Amino acid sequence: MEALTNLKVKQRPQDNFFLGLLVKDTFAQRFLGPSANERKVLELRSRACRFLNCGDRICFLSIRPREGRFILGILEYRQCITIPLGQMSRYRDLHRLSEQEAAEFEKDWEGRNGADSQVYGWEFQLVTSFDPPPRLEFVKCEVWCWFPSFLVRETTAGATKEEEQRLVGIARKSSACSLPEPSPKFRRMQSGNGSEGSKTIEDSQSPSVQESPLKQDVACTCLLVSATEWNALTGGVCDALLRPRSTTSFGTDLHVLVQTSEGHRVSGTMCVGATIQVSWEDESTKDLCQTVYSKEQVTNMKAAKEVWRWEIQEISMFDTPHMAKFVDVAPRHRHQVFTAKIQDLRPVPAAVPMRLDLTETAQYFSHLMKPADKIALQRTFKNLCKSRGGNGVIRVGTTCSGTDVCITVLKQTVEYLNKTEETDIRIDHVFSCELNDQKRGFLLAEHKPRHCFGDVKVFKEHGGHDYVTGTYVEINEESCGIDLLLSGPVCTQLSRLNGQRKDAAGCYDAQEEEIAGVSGETYHFGFKKVVEILHPALAFYENVKAVTEKTVDNFGKEQPPGVKVYTILDSRNYCLPQRRNRVWGIASLNDGRVSEKEKAHCFSACLESLRSNFQFDLRTNFPDRRKEQVKPGRHTDLVSAAMKDAFGDLGMFVDCSSNGPSRLIAAQGVVPCITRSHPVYSVELGRYLGPQDFLNAQGLWSSAFTDSVYTSILADKNMAQSFAGNSFSTTVVQAVFLTSLTMFESSWQTLCPRGASSCNQLAVPPPARLARIGKKRKAPEYDHLIPVPKKSVKPSQRLRQHKRKVPGQDLRKCSTGKKPVASLWEKENLSCPQLVPIALKMMAAYDKAVEDGEKHPAKKVSRMKGFYRCCIYKWKKSREREKWTLLCRACPRIAKKHRELPDVMRDFMGGCKKFKSRAPDKTDTEWTQILPPELTALISEAVVERIETGEELDYSYVASALSVGIDLWNHALTALTTSLDVGGERFQERVLKELNDDFPEAESESEIKKALENITARLRSLKKVKLTSKDGLFLKQAARLCKACGIAPSDNNKPGKHLPYEHVAMRKVRDWVRYQCESGKIHEQMVGNFDQTWTLSFTPRRRSLQVKPFCSIKSPHMRRLRHNIERCLGLPLTEAMGSDSVMEVQPAAISGGCVAHAPVDMYRIPHTCTTLSWNDGDLGRLYITCRNDHLSEAQRMQLNKDHCVWGKLLALPIKKV
Repeated sequence: MEALTNLKVKQRPQDNFFLGLLVKDTFAQRFLGPSANERKVLELRSRACRFLNCGDRICFLSIRPREGRFILGILEYRQCITIPLGQMSRYRDLHRLSEQEAAEFEKDWEGRNGADSQVYGWEFQLVTSFDPPPRLEFVKCEVWCWFPSFLVRETTAGATKEEEQRLVGIARKSSACSLPEPSPKFRRMQSGNGSEGSKTIEDSQSPSVQESPLKQDVACTCLLVSATEWNALTGGVCDALLRPRSTTSFGTDLHVLVQTSEGHRVSGTMCVGATIQVSWEDESTKDLCQTVYSKEQVTNMKAAKEVWRWEIQEISMFDTPHMAKFVDVAPRHRHQVFTAKIQDLRPVPAAVPMRLDLTETAQYFSHLMKPADKIALQRTFKNLCKSRGGNGVIRVGTTCSGTDVCITVLKQTVEYLNKTEETDIRIDHVFSCELNDQKRGFLLAEHKPRHCFGDVKVFKEHGGHDYVTGTYVEINEESCGIDLLLSGPVCTQLSRLNGQRKDAAGCYDAQEEEIAGVSGETYHFGFKKVVEILHPALAFYENVKAVTEKTVDNFGKEQPPGVKVYTILDSRNYCLPQRRNRVWGIASLNDGRVSEKEKAHCFSACLESLRSNFQFDLRTNFPDRRKEQVKPGRHTDLVSAAMKDAFGDLGMFVDCSSNGPSRLIAAQGVVPCITRSHPVYSVELGRYLGPQDFLNAQGLWSSAFTDSVYTSILADKNMAQSFAGNSFSTTVVQAVFLTSLTMFESSWQTLCPRGASSCNQLAVPPPARLARIGKKRKAPEYDHLIPVPKKSVKPSQRLRQHKRKVPGQDLRKCSTGKKPVASLWEKENLSCPQLVPIALKMMAAYDKAVEDGEKHPAKKVSRMKGFYRCCIYKWKKSREREKWTLLCRACPRIAKKHRELPDVMRDFMGGCKKFKSRAPDKTDTEWTQILPPELTALISEAVVERIETGEELDYSYVASALSVGIDLWNHALTALTTSLDVGGERFQERVLKELNDDFPEAESESEIKKALENITARLRSLKKVKLTSKDGLFLKQAARLCKACGIAPSDNNKPGKHLPYEHVAMRKVRDWVRYQCESGKIHEQMVGNFDQTWTLSFTPRRRSLQVKPFCSIKSPHMRRLRHNIERCLGLPLTEAMGSDSVMEVQPAAISGGCVAHAPVDMYRIPHTCTTLSWNDGDLGRLYITCRNDHLSEAQRMQLNKDHCVWGKLLALPIKKV
């Protein structure tokens, strides 16, 4: 035992852990050769050994199939050798490999890692061996394994004391061993058997059963890791994890949940130390990525925003990992610390469903129930046999339930309960309600209800058309009485995916006459009204989770949630691979025994007991099909974003209908909530989900339908997905139905006859009636005296201050605010337009009477036609102030449009502004943004000059010309100001002579001086233009110049003057031609295609003028513009421009490819191209039409003669446009 003194140990507060090397038994026996020369001394591994120093001793373990792990001996570590794959033959003898084994190893390693890869050889030397070897109690180990000391137990009976000490020597301290004391847990197990010499741990006293590390109903801090990460941590390969976010649980023991194919396994606890943001250039990070994570995971991590390294301080493994089949773990918690209740750590029930069948899921849910709930279920179900006169019938009605698959769920659940309880209860489908014709046909073919209605409004009217009988049916308890109602009101307007949720806010609380929207109608008439009319014993309600949230309507008022007592159920917790959160509510008949709060609590608790994370195998839910590539574009972006967020986890299902990665809808291991049309891509399956996949995710398995109906649903992919998106989750309906049988026993008892069960007796007996012993004499009749009413004096009340109401927020919700006042035109126009001149004439007569000094001028016009007081008294002052008579005569349209004189017309009509402008007064800098008329005229002249030469212009050229013109104007104005300041009167005289070459001599000096002052004042009034291409006003000025010059954007990619393809006339033409071809009157090849296109539609060339300093302007048009500005301002000419200079005409740029009609010359003259071609593509005729004044008759004949192929006229004159 002296060899154990240096054994590698990892101490914990309670236990000691030893390090061991795990090797297959075949290779392990080679370490135990008969002599030192024949023993194996080298172990080949894929990773370097970084956890041992030379001289460290570790345990040596072997794997024996169906027997377990055994400790064969102690090894001493020497060194780690790097071996290139090409030099493996040199180290083959040290590893004790045969030639065949070495060849197979090299071939396999080269295929996985390449020919240039390398392996690592760990050199050990055998120190001692155990015979017989002690057995190790451990579930699973990888390359390295830390294991607690108390897991070693005796495997042979009748061993001597020395042998026993050798068997458990690594766990016990003796006089010849320096190992630490055995753990307290090991000592308790020894003393529990009554003998310290006994090392056997009996199954009934397993520490994992007696002292569970997790407590029920206590929230535990958990972390979800992969099996590879956990094996690397426990094996000593690494001491850190990579996660996309930091953690706040420093120094806290986290329960580790390992993801396996069988479920989640609670394997131990760990303590996280510091967190460090990852630097990919760090050597430790590179080693961690190489040893633990795959290449794909590393690529996805590098694409994330930030990655953190979690340093693991301590790890403690449970002696027996707990298979947590009932752990509430959401996939979104994959990479962060979360808190959850691990409620049940019991083994998997024996009733786990093996097939996609509702009967097996019913058996599974019944096994999950608590014993008390099972007894209540049996009692309720047996009492139901006495309902309906002993026939045992449950009458069911459905409204807005999608596919009515809930009827199939109830039938198969009752069928299972009939077998187990030996009863005979059946489901009677009374009525369904479906507005969609296609779905209604499916309901009639599959479920065959007694009545089938269309719109839910039939319950409001207490009757409607029945699609089964084809007659009108009254809806009452006699004809349509039910015991159970299942309703799923439309969720379209309430869903978070709907951007107009505000329109439906408060639809559940609205009065019947104010109901608006499909969601409100289906709830009020399809659920609430049915309960009021038919009084079922129970009513189930299902809708989206958003119905429980407060919403703000269009008026800004907060509306309360639609439902207040509910339970939110997720389909993935009930054996379905789908994340579908739905609100389930239940209404029951109240018998007064149990309060509503207690019923709701019991209902939620029972549903909670049926929850589990059991899922069918992936290939069972989603059958194998041909793989598909992700569609390029948005689908590829969404899948890539989901993979980055999940660190390359292949179990992702991505909803490819999101607007972008910012609104990603994806789930791990389960399908996101299924809708009617959203495509879903599975990364692990490598394809899009098909019709059968969507149906299986909702529990709409083939066993729930007849073969013919199921085949017809799968034939139409859109219909199958629509059915799945609008349907109930079958297993959730099953769980709710079983829970109702358990928790609402008193409501179900109302179906039984009186006296059948004690449950029907009221808890509080009715009060006893007192019998009337003697009859009282009738009172005599007296005359009824009616008192004289007194005048009630109403007490004086204090007048309230008027508070202005806001439309839509105060009591006047329907008010639209202050109504517009009638205009002067409307008041004077009255109801007949002919009265306007009469009113004007009347006002003129009134003004004349005032001028004549009449004492009562109104009497002069009171008898005139159309007289009313307003036009004389109320509006007289307004008419005079605003000159309304002049406005009505000059601008009748403006007078009709406005109530008063517009502010824009008050300046030049001599009226003051009625309202002061809120805008600040214009400063001098703002006026400089207006183009001077001289500059506008010069730029327009330059643009028109280019147009007249035949060159094609566009908006970009005009904007460039405007920018250059403004620069030239400001430059010339600066030179002019300088000349005025320096030259004085000489410059003024020169300007005066240049403006008028024939300037006569003035008669006096005063006239000359006055003229010079006027010129100076005029030149001083010119201001610089402060406009840049970035200003909004600059764009407006450029657009105005384009409009003034007749430049408008045009495009020839979509020629007009055509009727749409689906036009009625085009359809009739195609039908007539098809009929003539089919009847044989016309040969198909002789059918021609007639097409006419306006060739003047084209896209001008877009370009921008690159302006250089003013002295080096090369464009002749810009040079001419500069010349004109200098002449206008009387400045020295930079360059003399002769009037006979030739303008260069640049050809127009044509875009549109083969569709464009080129060349486009004289584009302002309308001309068209008309073709007649045969059905095989050959051109029959081509006609060109143009304006009649564009070509002379001689030119037209010459063109036909030179270019006509068949001798027909191609150029036809048309009227002038």
